[in-house]
Amino acid sequence: MRDPTPSLFDRPAEPRRIDAPETDKPAPAAPKPAEIAEARSQLGQARAADRAERVGPGWRALALEALREFAEAHEAFVLEDARLPIPAGADPRASGAIVREAKRLGWIRADGYAPTNSSNRSPKVRWRSLIAKPQPQETPTR
Repeated sequence: MRDPTPSLFDRPAEPRRIDAPETDKPAPAAPKPAEIAEARSQLGQARAADRAERVGPGWRALALEALREFAEAHEAFVLEDARLPIPAGADPRASGAIVREAKRLGWIRADGYAPTNSSNRSPKVRWRSLIAKPQPQETPTR
């Protein structure tokens, strides 16, 4: 004989409330620390570049052209070697926005790390030029 008490499986499902949170979808993943750091880096570079543009109008185009010329003449370099023109009163970190733009344009790519004098020989990104022009070879004289 069957137990007269209904089980959970015998009852019809209750209709889902419209205002109830959707439980079928997973919650969005929290950003990873590296993603947060990259976003903060981009924001800081953009702010510094905007300030440099305010104190030195036309600075972005001038700095980008200087980096292009440097990349054409050097196969690999660290940014401090490029000596980008930074207007007086601007943050030197504004050059990060120029490097990011050059990377986006396909002129350079990251190629490991190299020690830099500007930061007590701590490693900074070494950039590989993708637009370097072959330099004429010096022929030994007799």
